[in-house]
Parts: sequence; structure tokens; C-alpha cells
Amino acid sequence: MTTSAWTVYILETVDGRYYTGVATDLDARYRTHAAGRGARAVRMGGGPRRLLWHRGGLAKGEALALERAIKGLERAAKERLVAEGPEAVGLGGTPAADG
Repeated sequence: MTTSAWTVYILETVDGRYYTGVATDLDARYRTHAAGRGARAVRMGGGPRRLLWHRGGLAKGEALALERAIKGLERAAKERLVAEGPEAVGLGGTPAADG
């Protein structure tokens, strides 16, 4: 049995919103967002502007837990996470950041 490595990511939409999601193939997921498919929140925000942060190499459960924790943060904490890493907002202890 093979297991996929999961990635948690934060992207900024054209209108400046932050969207947090999970994917097994981040490049393909970003292309889906850019093509106007996928998450309604990204479509409503005008599509993706740029990828702000990501952390890969996670098990599915780890990725979903991290996604949930990030979604629970206020905007200022998400900005701090992007600038300084997850440890800066109390989300340390997971595999090393990729981006």
C-alpha cells in the first residue's frame, strides 16, 4: 500500500483574501484554482494571485489537522505564519516547511 504525501498551502486571491487548503499535488491544485475550478472561496476571490506558503510531506491526518488549525487563525496570525513560520503562531512540531 502506498501513501501520498499531503501538502497544506495558503494562497492569496486576486481580491486579497487568504485561502488555506490541502492537496497531494500542489502544482495541479494551483492550476485547478487558476482555471476557475475547485474551491468556491478562491473563485469568489477572483482566482489565485500567488502561493504564499506551503508545507509538504505530511500524512493525510496531519495535513487536515494543520489546515483546520490555520483556518482557525485570524488574518494577522496567518500573515505572521507566512512571514515567520508556523512556530511563530504556536503551530510548531510538524515536519519542516517547504515554502
